[in-house]
Amino acid sequence: MEYGMGATYLENVDPEVRLEPFPLSFIRRFSKARADQLFIAEGLGDSMSPTIGTNDLLLIDRSADTLRVADQIWAFSFGGAGMVKRLRPRPDGSIAILSDNPSVAEDKAVDDELFLIGRVVAIVRKV
Repeated sequence: MEYGMGATYLENVDPEVRLEPFPLSFIRRFSKARADQLFIAEGLGDSMSPTIGTNDLLLIDRSADTLRVADQIWAFSFGGAGMVKRLRPRPDGSIAILSDNPSVAEDKAVDDELFLIGRVVAIVRKV
């Protein structure tokens, strides 16, 4: 599945699911979650550049389901679109949606507009 750093629509998406063996010692460097709580998705777009680029692989931990630390990178749904961005809780109860690319403006989620899918715990890219 691809998550847009800008946005990708999640409705009627049937992601390709493959089970891939990974050494547990490799996965434990990034997460202590159970295997069924982890998945890998591809990044798409440039709004999280230079941190994440198109085709970078993102290890997403679905057991992380609460914003506890500001500015971590999350996969989430916002207005029906899947995104990967930094999230920052605000004192007024809203959540700032931040891109690492300085040319992309900050967005804001209020009430129940944002649904957390999981926290990005690793980024893997080809060099």
